Amino acid sequence: LLDAADRLRTINLFEGLSIAEATVLGTFMERVELAGGETVIRQGETGEDLYLIESGEAHVQIGRVAGRLQTVATLGAGDYFGEIALLTGEERIADVVAATPMTLLRLTKDAYTRYLGHAAEVEQQITRTAMTRTRDTTRKMRAGEG
Repeated sequence: LLDAADRLRTINLFEGLSIAEATVLGTFMERVELAGGETVIRQGETGEDLYLIESGEAHVQIGRVAGRLQTVATLGAGDYFGEIALLTGEERIADVVAATPMTLLRLTKDAYTRYLGHAAEVEQQITRTAMTRTRDTTRKMRAGEG
């Protein structure tokens, strides 16, 4: 789990996460294996998933030029796509097609929502603990003054 968390933190999208936060996030992601040529997402479809590329390459394609999709970017290990749909649930703005066999980590909208809820619970517990310790320390300091 710690190795997965370290890998997540190398991706600029998640570099601000602590090792603990990245470890928890990693438990909400699922690994997806694809063969070259498979379409991961299609332009115009409603989407809710974010994908992180562990290995392999993908082509980002848009529109149609002379009946063919135009490749506008090539993504590789450490890159990600689908963040717009994860946050908005809107239509995909491009196709993403596996150019080679790929290993992806998928974070679904449902898993992302559960992760945020879990993160909020952890933050609340830390806050409660900090407040209790502050109160107890203050009481002990006051008792020592009297």
